[in-house]
Amino acid sequence: MSIINENLIFVLEDDKDIADIIEIILVDSGFQITCSPTDQDFQQQIISNKPDIVLLDVRLPDDNGADVCRALKTDERFSDIPVILMSAHLNSKVAVKDCFADDFISKPFDILDLEKRIKAFVA
Repeated sequence: MSIINENLIFVLEDDKDIADIIEIILVDSGFQITCSPTDQDFQQQIISNKPDIVLLDVRLPDDNGADVCRALKTDERFSDIPVILMSAHLNSKVAVKDCFADDFISKPFDILDLEKRIKAFVA
């Protein structure tokens, strides 16, 4: 299989099954993936490697994903990184407006739709 791109995607998702599915699908599509189960791990990763896009779950064990998104989008070092919020519990209009997210995907999501949205940001 040929690599279509080498864009780096950070996935902040505490549900290992969901993170594994996202990783398998996106790696098969040619993306590089770094998964973090907690905001603390994510913060350590983003300091050393700037991703091309962030997929961010709203409910995290150590923080609120909406707050993490807002912090990223208001930090000049990371504000240009597209952020896609994922949640089964948050309204998409609230997520995009209040958290400055670039996009929102409701869980459960269609993996092909997720892949299409990611490609729209990194193509």
